Amino acid sequence: MIKLSKIKNEVEDMKDMIGTPVEPHIKDLVIGLRKFNIETISSCEGHDDENEWKYPWVTISISEEVSRIIKIISWYNMKVLTGEIKGISWVIFPKNVLKLMPTNKTLPLKKLQRGAVMFGKKLQETKFKKF
Repeated sequence: MIKLSKIKNEVEDMKDMIGTPVEPHIKDLVIGLRKFNIETISSCEGHDDENEWKYPWVTISISEEVSRIIKIISWYNMKVLTGEIKGISWVIFPKNVLKLMPTNKTLPLKKLQRGAVMFGKKLQETKFKKF
């Protein structure tokens, strides 16, 4: 696994095509996924305005990461479903890339954003090579 401080610095320096940095309510999830060598392509923390994205999401490159992200999501969702973590569960929406998003996108945006931060922090604090 890559050193967490290096990943945090890389994500902190990331910008999209118009110079916008990774948004604060999705940044921890991007860092957590990259800790497990999951290549993220784009992300959004979700927005309450007329924006199409009213929920947080992360786009993931399709390759060997598919198996690893499925294991990560299954592990995390099991902890949510058994009550070990009071978070929200996640699902992958496949197209030409994988889009990671909450299973229930109709929850209030702030709750979805807190869920994304919680998922990311849980991945970041995981010390063992589980995936």
